[in-house]
Amino acid sequence: MALKRLATLFCVAPILLCAATLLTAKETHGRAVLLIEHARLIDVSSGAIREDANVLVVDGRIAEIGGRVKAPRGARRVDATGTFLIPGLWDMHVHLAGLSADPNWSRDVLLPLLLANGVTGVRDMGGSFSALQEWRKEIARGTLLGPQIYAAGPMLDGGFEDPSVLLTRNPEEARARVSELKSMGVDFVKVLSGLDRDTYFAVAAAAHSAGMDFVGHVPPLVSSTEASEAGQKSIEHILYGGIPIACSSNDVALRQQMAAAMKSGALLQIAKVEDAAASSYDPERAAALWKTLVRNRTWVVPTLVSTYTSSRLDELVRDDPSAQYLPRPVTRMWTADGLKVSLRAEKLAWWRRELSRHIALVRQMHNAGVGILAGTDSLDPHNVPGSSLAKELELLVEAGFSPLESLQAATLMPARFIGRTDSGTIAKGSRADLVLLDANPLSDIRNIRRIHAVVVAGNFLSRSDLDQILLRLTEAPAN
Repeated sequence: MALKRLATLFCVAPILLCAATLLTAKETHGRAVLLIEHARLIDVSSGAIREDANVLVVDGRIAEIGGRVKAPRGARRVDATGTFLIPGLWDMHVHLAGLSADPNWSRDVLLPLLLANGVTGVRDMGGSFSALQEWRKEIARGTLLGPQIYAAGPMLDGGFEDPSVLLTRNPEEARARVSELKSMGVDFVKVLSGLDRDTYFAVAAAAHSAGMDFVGHVPPLVSSTEASEAGQKSIEHILYGGIPIACSSNDVALRQQMAAAMKSGALLQIAKVEDAAASSYDPERAAALWKTLVRNRTWVVPTLVSTYTSSRLDELVRDDPSAQYLPRPVTRMWTADGLKVSLRAEKLAWWRRELSRHIALVRQMHNAGVGILAGTDSLDPHNVPGSSLAKELELLVEAGFSPLESLQAATLMPARFIGRTDSGTIAKGSRADLVLLDANPLSDIRNIRRIHAVVVAGNFLSRSDLDQILLRLTEAPAN
């Protein structure tokens, strides 16, 4: 999460997307049956490729897979010869309805933008739960096409005042907030860095008593090991997860210093503490932490692309093609003038050092067997939902993942994390959330960008449909 976010308080007229993006398959095509023929089906569990596979989709579910599946009468048939079929992608750390993403416009911009980039599932990490709930209802009714949404609702923090945050300043408030979130029906509890030590552990205990998962940052006065032992299901980000400090021989003193630096909000003070953690790195402490995370099944969502964009802002302010799909009031703040403070040379240089260190830590965690999930922390400056996930997968490969392992971090692993048996793979009975690619992502993960078509809940969006979505986003009144 960026140190400071700008709340964009404006409205965008709803985008009138092409009919295929607003109607169910049955309404669009007069039937709810789809047959994808002659695809190269990638098994993301093993990496095996099934040649000349046919996939029959009925009412949003995969009904049959085989080489000789016949098209039922009235089915829509899609010749997928030469393409590679993968499960729909999950972005496990987004903010679609809060912070930089205002629900007044984000429904009609970010949901189609995600689909256009093959993202058919998201874990929303903090925002307006009422907005997200309404979108989920529309998607379930078939009146809106969008990704599956697994959502936290408002986040818990002790000092960050924002409509997306519930102030939680002591253990009594912690118990009340968890109870409030439970009654709202959120899917899990998300904590931020501003909780004090006692309040953090009160949240952990209350979440456990309520039968709720809790995830998020690790407050600086709590160690990453303690967070894992307390049952935190996922640690978000490398810096805000406290991972570099946990690997330091001087971790106790550095946690105190980081608490003061974060309270100040000064990036260069935070950078000084992170640099001290890197210079006092202890491989034995790191190895012990990895073992703890593995033993407790604590996942890590490194959001490398967030660090990457912070380190490349000087380039992105000059050329960021993905920004054209967002409303002008957002991207106006992403110019050289709007990001002047973040573009200072010493800050960019530090972020570049930090990215290199984060990649090295992710490599170690991955080698040790720590569960890693692909997430982006979009929407931060030049961290655009959809396209940023592809970059995250590329950065995971840079961190030592094979292309298959990188793909698993956005398909198979999210399903396991959430506990879904009908998502993350292409199997009979699974949701028909699929992506057809023009090139093999197992030979080069960058091929994840070469999208031929997307299927979401059984609705087929051709390359022409996807291009129309992107075109209409650029032509929206606020763009």
